[in-house]
Amino acid sequence: MIKYMLALCLSLSTINIAYGESQLNVDRIWQENDFSYAMVTYTNKTKSTFNNAVTIKCIATDHAGNKINYNTRSFFAHEYGPIKPGFQGTLKVPIKLNGIHMQSINCNVNAW
Repeated sequence: MIKYMLALCLSLSTINIAYGESQLNVDRIWQENDFSYAMVTYTNKTKSTFNNAVTIKCIATDHAGNKINYNTRSFFAHEYGPIKPGFQGTLKVPIKLNGIHMQSINCNVNAW
């Protein structure tokens, strides 16, 4: 099991997703009990300032590619101030697996 999780972590830790000029890195994933976790870092590389929130959504899938579950976490402007160009932040996104064996996690970002 440790070898499997290590391989899974290594395969997903290098994901670098660009949205326009923003960037979302999945830094690490791991599983504890019936939860999987994704540590993600968002960087605002756009020329825009987001005055509401930047939301990260991560979806866990099984071996067949079926969605197990998802969760979201956000950088809210009322907590961090306006999300200006150059902003960088890291969030831990937990996903309940409901007893199903996870194969991968995919994350995306929405900003407004």
